[in-house]
Amino acid sequence: MPRDEYLNLSRRGFCEGLFSLSMLGPMGGKWNQAEVWDANGQAARRAEIYSLHQKSVGPLFDDAGRWIGKSTPPIGRERLWNCLSLLSNPATRDKANAIIARTFAERASYLFPFAIFEHSASAQLLAKNSDDLRICLKT
Repeated sequence: MPRDEYLNLSRRGFCEGLFSLSMLGPMGGKWNQAEVWDANGQAARRAEIYSLHQKSVGPLFDDAGRWIGKSTPPIGRERLWNCLSLLSNPATRDKANAIIARTFAERASYLFPFAIFEHSASAQLLAKNSDDLRICLKT
């Protein structure tokens, strides 16, 4: 059970917390600004996180893009967010494309097929991974 003093954060306390974050670097943190904003370092950290994600979440979907995990299935936008990582690896790219196709097939069957979060996530996928997407056109 959470304690009440953690739930009643004042605006002043919140702002003091924000200001203290900027002091972490100069106080002996292991990163400086050049290391944090280094593009190669960011790409390496992203690749490491994506690799962990692919190993832990990839097996929760079958090859047809269906959720086979024991927990509650993710909603459309969450499935698309998972595809950001899965598309970056050739070993999981087909699975990601199957998840995307299944997400939009399900969305098309709804009474109101437009969902801003799913369309925003898919625009991000299109911008970032356009070469990795397999287009499935319904004729």
